[in-house]
Amino acid sequence: MKDWLLPGFDYDLWANLKWLNVMGEFKNKDRAQKVLDHILVAQRLWLDRIDGDTTKSLNEYETLVADESQLKQAVDDWKSQLAKTSLDHAFHATRMDGTKWEFTFGQTARHVLNHGTYHRGHLRGLADAEGWDGFEDTDWSAWLRDNGVVKQVG
Repeated sequence: MKDWLLPGFDYDLWANLKWLNVMGEFKNKDRAQKVLDHILVAQRLWLDRIDGDTTKSLNEYETLVADESQLKQAVDDWKSQLAKTSLDHAFHATRMDGTKWEFTFGQTARHVLNHGTYHRGHLRGLADAEGWDGFEDTDWSAWLRDNGVVKQVG
């Protein structure tokens, strides 16, 4: 399972950087940047929860700005966490409404990857609403092709 998750974080970074590189093309740049920032916030917040750090307020996370350095660091930290943490490692997370839940590291790593994909779809919807039609594909199969993971056979 870790071998399945690891390239997912490489893909996540690749796709996030593609969107970061076109932020200036949005008519509503602030809205688009907030979506990309939200992806980063979730990555950092879940890493802290896994490590048992629940001391930060939501306001502290909301000051994060997704730039190339921050996005790369978050993925490096996730990959480091993958190397040292059992997928079955259980931890507690308290939601903003005060309810407490128990998650495993593996469940959370998969969630973080899905969460990024979901919100990049959100960015695609914003771009479509602004009339874009030529943005590069950032789905998993495009990453596989761009990184030589799959072979062209015809």
